[in-house]
Amino acid sequence: MSLVESGETLVEALVRLTKLHFQGEEWQAHLFFALCVLAGVTDPELNRFFDLLTAHRLLPFFSPCNRSVPQEEQHMPTIVAWAGHYAHAGSDKVWAGAVEGLVFRSAWGKRGGTLQRGEKAFTTHDLAVAAFSKKQTEKASEGYQEVAFGDPTFGIPVLFDGQQTGEVTSHTFVPQGERAVEHAPAHVTKADESLITQALAHPRWGVSEKLDGERCVCVSTDGTIVAFNSKGQRVSAPPVAAQRLLTLGMDLMVDGERLTRDGAGSYALFDCLEMGGENLRPLPFAERIERLLQVMSGTADLLTHPPSATLALDLWRPNALYLLTSEADPDQGRVLVEAVRARGGEGIICRDFDGPYIAGDTKHIVKSNCSSDLEAFSLRGNPGVATGLVTLGLVRPSDGRIFEVCNVRSGLRDADLAVLEACIERGDRPVLSVSYLGARSVGLKLVEPRTDMTRLREDRTWQDCVIDQLGPAKVALFASQYPEEQLDRA
Repeated sequence: MSLVESGETLVEALVRLTKLHFQGEEWQAHLFFALCVLAGVTDPELNRFFDLLTAHRLLPFFSPCNRSVPQEEQHMPTIVAWAGHYAHAGSDKVWAGAVEGLVFRSAWGKRGGTLQRGEKAFTTHDLAVAAFSKKQTEKASEGYQEVAFGDPTFGIPVLFDGQQTGEVTSHTFVPQGERAVEHAPAHVTKADESLITQALAHPRWGVSEKLDGERCVCVSTDGTIVAFNSKGQRVSAPPVAAQRLLTLGMDLMVDGERLTRDGAGSYALFDCLEMGGENLRPLPFAERIERLLQVMSGTADLLTHPPSATLALDLWRPNALYLLTSEADPDQGRVLVEAVRARGGEGIICRDFDGPYIAGDTKHIVKSNCSSDLEAFSLRGNPGVATGLVTLGLVRPSDGRIFEVCNVRSGLRDADLAVLEACIERGDRPVLSVSYLGARSVGLKLVEPRTDMTRLREDRTWQDCVIDQLGPAKVALFASQYPEEQLDRA
């Protein structure tokens, strides 16, 4: 009777029989090799032997008796390992690799989820390390940032068995090109009104104003200031006001906002990542901001304005340095929110006082933009498969001039666009209520417009959609750029 079952190779049959009749992993490995030799397994099949041992996690117990160990391998490091985290533009994933003896193991997937695993055996330690190094270099060039094994923040398991003696060696790398991933800021998660309300009521969440500017991480070291954008990429020049950080005489890495328009050259910092060579990212936000407050307050005239959770527009001035804190008192937080919304501010930021600083997507910082609303009419449809949009307009009542104010897609389905286009083709001009970011709409176009078909206003005509809804300042802007005397009367 044959020992080989249907569909099995000889080597696979020997693995099955060895595991069935013998206990103890070390004996299994050595006996299996002996059986392979006695059965006359060919060299190509013997190569598969190593893969099968790896699959059954037997290889760490196996030392082929017919293989001479090179001198350099007799003193090889027991373990070479590295783990990385990548977070940007919605991606939040990890990769880890480890070489133990002749085995290269890896794990990868979405942070916080179930990771996929891989394991491959090599005939020499150098080949295993070479495969590991190649994969690690790829991950580094993609922007992965080194993190620790076993850290619950990243959920990367320890990939080595640790049954051999010796130290774990962290394999260093040189990324291809400048990939300053250590300077990548935490992404602010958009939140709906209900989540903001919950955060305002929670004693361990603080609130501050969301500023209208560009995200900017600044590093003060060796008498220079270097700045990085929201992707962790170095920019040509830091905000002028950030140069003041050099007066502190210490290494510092801070997160903040480069202000624009009336605040050009100004910088508002609101978190501290490193101070005096110490990594503050794992610390709670409450401790990070307190240490930053102590350092900044200890230098006279460093800040243009005392630390505050809000920067009213009348405080903005060129080349100013601000420190934006978070309001911890729930009642004062609600007052702050109402004040920002009343004056058409950019939005609200809520921070978890107990949260660490994590580059990329994080649940510890959320935002809500302060939106404005107006009614506009449909001018024309712009078809496209999953990319169509509708152009909306307003009318100036004094001369009947029509102005295009936005192209909107957000909130509308393909079927909705088809309905609006059909109405326009019939000669109608459907009116829609539109939400937009008033504080960022500095020109004649609405920024981030959004609508949906539940906001279709059948009780309004297109003549009701006047530019006066934008306020006196915008009406004056329209008049300056499009004077009435240059227009034909409608």
